[in-house]
This record gives sequence, structure tokens and C-alpha cells, in this order.
Amino acid sequence: MPEAARTFGQVNGRDVRGTLGRVPSSRRGRDREDVQVWFDKEGYEADIPTLREEYPDLTTFEQYLRQSGWEEA
Repeated sequence: MPEAARTFGQVNGRDVRGTLGRVPSSRRGRDREDVQVWFDKEGYEADIPTLREEYPDLTTFEQYLRQSGWEEA
């Protein structure tokens, strides 16, 4: 989230703060807690070079924002 917020801020020229709030343990189930632990320790991964070979038109988040008109937002 911090990287996405930084990129978004660069594109639209505003100070953007990315946060990913945690749900208090008393309000979430065991499955959700397991998922949060997984996000904290591992999270998602992607092999970008291989994806670019398979999908040459793959864009970065910044390119997507600029192409979608977020510079004027």
C-alpha cells in the first residue's frame, strides 16, 4: 500500500497516504486472521519478466493511472 500510495501521489500531484487497516482480533474470524498473517509474512508475488514475455502490453500501475486520467483527478 505505501508504494501504491506513493505512485498515486506522483501521478496526481497530491499527498496520498496508503493504509491497510487491521481488523481487531475480536471482530474477525480465524480464517481472516490466518489470511492476515499470510499477508504480513508472505503476501502476493509475481514474476514480472515472465508475465511481460507472455503479455507484452502489460502496464505498470503508474502507466495505468496515467492512461486512465488520474493525472487530472
